[in-house]
Amino acid sequence: MFCYHDEIKKHDQGDGTIRQSFPRGTNMNILHSVLEDGALVKSHTHHEEQMGYIIKGSLEVTIGDEKAVLKAGDAYSVPPDIPHSFEAIGLTEAIDVFNPIHIFDF
Repeated sequence: MFCYHDEIKKHDQGDGTIRQSFPRGTNMNILHSVLEDGALVKSHTHHEEQMGYIIKGSLEVTIGDEKAVLKAGDAYSVPPDIPHSFEAIGLTEAIDVFNPIHIFDF
């Protein structure tokens, strides 16, 4: 029922992104990401709905045909099966929530 940030394994994606997958609930899970300036999460899709919140820094977010630059305090929502990508502008930290649970392969 409790999760301590310092105890969650960090996964270096090798592209300037470090991720932590928090323990899963019954229907959703949380991902914490730290992205170096210029780190790119290439366009991809998945069946899960994704919502994110930027804690620090900025992201250029592309969802379908729409693009926006979001800063700390801003949020985004990605519907299922819609192509989306992220590029960090400066050191960036974000939280993503997925429903249903999105399984990561790291």
